[in-house]
Parts: sequence; C-alpha cells; structure tokens
Amino acid sequence: MVLLKRADIILLLISADFIASDYCYEIELQQAMERHQAGEARVIPIILRPADWQNTPFSELQAFPTNAKPITSWSDRDEAWLNVEMLLEKRFKILGLSGIGERLIRGPVFYNEAGCEPFTHARFKTRCYLNAVA
Repeated sequence: MVLLKRADIILLLISADFIASDYCYEIELQQAMERHQAGEARVIPIILRPADWQNTPFSELQAFPTNAKPITSWSDRDEAWLNVEMLLEKRFKILGLSGIGERLIRGPVFYNEAGCEPFTHARFKTRCYLNAVA
C-alpha cells in the first residue's frame, strides 16, 4: 500500500478478475482514483482481457492499447504490447517524463500474493505501480 501512495503513475491491468477482486477494486482502485483526481498520480488502464469495465470508476480515462482493444484479442500480442509501450511513451512526454528509453514493460510480469507488482522506471525514477489479478 505504501508503494501505491508513492507512485507517480499507476497502471491498472484490467481483466474480469481485477474487477471482481474486492481488494484491488474496492481498496487499491479507490486510492488510485483519489490520487488521480487530486493530481498526485496518473492512472492508466491497460485492458488485458475482455471485461465489462464501461461502468467502472476508470471508464472515463483513456485506456490502452489503441481503442481499448484487449491485449488477448490481438492476433499478435507482441504488437499489442508495443502499442501500449508507444502510447505510454507519448503519455510520458505529455507528463514531462519523455524518453522512457528502456522498456517499461519487460517480459512476463509476476505478482505478489496481493496481485500487485511495484516497480521503478530506472531512467527517470518514475515510481509506477502495476496492479492486476492474473
């Protein structure tokens, strides 16, 4: 929870399991959206798998990849992740964090028992927080 409170960017990895998780949806998502609305952090939803997310607190945010097409719906998932990476690069530039250089998303992501993967982007010391239930 401390990492979520310190994050500059919060990436929500969206799936039906994420939405169904009481902990992720009711506790962490609430904190993330409060910080987003206060301008303390930016929340970016990344749609991993098809899910009914249109009536969620983050439904008004721009979701990645392009057209919010779920990663698993792409015929080439590498292309989907490249799309996400390029959109994140653009978003970082808008936020004044341009040139992420190194891949922000590096291969498989492993989650701790709470379903969360905290990390810091080495080049900019931008604290990000990935949250998902696999």
